Amino acid sequence: MRMIIGPNQVRSIAKDELQLKIARLPVWAQRHIQALGRQRDGAQKALDNFLNASNDKSPFYTRDFGAGSVERKKYIKADSVFCEYNGIRMEIQPNKYREDGRIKVFINITHDGEIAIIPSASNLIEIVRIGGTH
Repeated sequence: MRMIIGPNQVRSIAKDELQLKIARLPVWAQRHIQALGRQRDGAQKALDNFLNASNDKSPFYTRDFGAGSVERKKYIKADSVFCEYNGIRMEIQPNKYREDGRIKVFINITHDGEIAIIPSASNLIEIVRIGGTH
């Protein structure tokens, strides 16, 4: 009988095999590998802290996850940001001039045709191209 395993199980098996190989090494080599791992983790944490702290806050930022699932935010100094994909350009602009804190979203079509805005949930919309050349 053949067993099918998923990608997470493959990573787990590879990690277990690596740990077995390291366990067979001399003690001095194991300690050196552990020290290198601690140095790498410390350097990654210092980099993440630097990138997060050295950015002055603004209404706009990008977000990704570094090693160990550490969230990184890179703030963007701008009055508005643009997202362009599949012939649709969207501009997001916080309305600085109103007291109610509204955010304006401008949607421009950068191709022939039209777009449709489809509410998908209370906090989600889809913007799709209709007609024109794709």
